[in-house]
Parts: sequence; C-alpha cells; structure tokens
Amino acid sequence: THTHSFIHSFMYSSYLFLSLISLYVVISLSSDPFEQIILSDGGKLSVWVMPFGATMTRVFFPDNEGVIRDIVLGFDNSTFYRDYTIHPYFGAIVGRYANRIANGSFYLQGRLYHTPLNEKTDTLHGGDIGYDSRVWSVISLNRSSVTFNLYDNDLVESFPGALNVSVTYSVNSNNLMIDYQATTDSETIINLSSHTYWNLNGFANNIETVLDHVLEIYAHNYTPVDETLIPIGTIEKVNTAPWLDFTKPKAIGKDIAHGTVTPNGGYDNNFVLDPHNINTPIVTVYSPYTGIQMQIFTTQPGIQFYSGNFLDGTIPPT
Repeated sequence: THTHSFIHSFMYSSYLFLSLISLYVVISLSSDPFEQIILSDGGKLSVWVMPFGATMTRVFFPDNEGVIRDIVLGFDNSTFYRDYTIHPYFGAIVGRYANRIANGSFYLQGRLYHTPLNEKTDTLHGGDIGYDSRVWSVISLNRSSVTFNLYDNDLVESFPGALNVSVTYSVNSNNLMIDYQATTDSETIINLSSHTYWNLNGFANNIETVLDHVLEIYAHNYTPVDETLIPIGTIEKVNTAPWLDFTKPKAIGKDIAHGTVTPNGGYDNNFVLDPHNINTPIVTVYSPYTGIQMQIFTTQPGIQFYSGNFLDGTIPPT
C-alpha cells in the first residue's frame, strides 16, 4: 500500500488538513469524462476537477480586494485536455511514475523493465499514456469532496504489477487537501503527483508570470541533476547553489536567471525537505499583488519546484 498526502492552504491567514476516503462504489455521473465537478468549502474557496486525468482545472479564491481569481493554469474548453495531447500536464494527476526514469529502464527483483521513451531518452510522467490521459471513475462525491479511482493493469506502459489508485480532493475552510492511496498485487514502482501550475496573481492586469511571487521552501538540501534532469545520486546544500536557497522568503524572479536546468535559467529542482510532519508548512508562497498566500503541507520527503520554463503561450510550446 502506498499512501501520501498534500495540503494546500489559501489564506490571508488560514490552515488546512486532509482525510483519505477509500470507497469502491462507482458514483453514477454523466458519461462525459470532461464534466466539471465543483467542490466548495461553503466560503471563499472553490475547486473544479474532472474525471479525465483526475485533473484540477480551476481554483477560485478572492484577492485582498474581494475579487475572485482563478489561480491555476488550464484550458477554458475542457476537451482541449484530450485534443492537445502534448499539453504540459495542466492540473493532472501524473503517474504511474511522476518525473523522469533515466533511459526508460529500471531493475526490480532482478528483472529489467523498459518503459516508453516519451521525453528524448527518458520516460516522463508515466510514459506515452500516463494517468493524466486516463479516465478515472468517481467512487465518492459530496459538496466538498470527491474521490477518483483508477485501475492500472499489470505491464501497462511496461510497469509491473496491477495497481488500484485512489485520489481524493477535499476543500474545507480555505484548505485544499489531496490524498493519494494505491495498492498493488506485486512489487512495483510508483510516484504520484499533482501537476498543477499556480499563479496567485490570478492573471490580474495581464500579469502572466509569477516572478514577483515570494517563495519560502523548508529545505536546506537539494538533489543535483545532470543535463537531462536525472539526479546524479548526491544530496547537496542549497547554500552551495545560492539561486536554490529559499530557506528565507525570496522573490522567484530574483535569481531565476542563474538556474541551470535550461540555458536561460529557471527552476525544475527537487528539494530535500527538512524534518517535518503533516502540520509543518514546507512551502509558503505569496503574491504581493493580490495578497493571496498559499502554504503546502505534506507527508513526503521532497518537493519539486518547476517554474514553467517551457511555457511560451502556445500549445504545444514552440
């Protein structure tokens, strides 16, 4: 059994928590996998999700003047998530294995497995047909919570073991909770994640970047990568690469040009979190323009910060 949880707290000052629901009765909705399910905490926060990719398409929250802002990237037309097959995983649950598998190969129990090379020489976010492009079933639903379920057969995309995956989105008191649970019938590899792009400016006044966002990450260490963004196997101090040092609040744009993940800078880095529990905020990010602040809590040992380096306003990016 694989279980982990992420919590996103939106506030002027608020906190969040999460709960896991494990039901396996499919709720009867329409057959449209792009049907929007709207979750509301009965107050300021509403979250839109859909069965295709268990994707979070919209998150609405008011700014400091009470103007409702959509603070995530996504398509206005939800069928575009299917039609633009090279879109950058907007809001989807990615798996079976999020991030990269070097050379699309790994050993498990003495056997060599080869997964699809869908990013040059590597496997990215589960291969050619990842969880982002699968239709999930709704197995639990109420006004503030939905649980999606996906059954992934043995050797789909060449991953071993049949996997039963559930992801629960819940909202409560300005808090968005994402819980992940998976069970397998044999040993496998798994790494699930929500691939949501956040912009706490809510695109107000055509502010299209997050360079002004002030970010703090509860991590004094990171995992260096090679030129293909594969970890080289070491853990280093962020103060040896000062552009990665977010141990104190810093504008994302301050050092972004010094990033090494592209020739033009940028971030796509895994941070090794300092000792924490589910009540420890491991990320705080704030928009000075809207006053919206988000904190993230997790049970996991690391977090990936990606600054959208390849987004250029076109789909697919040119």
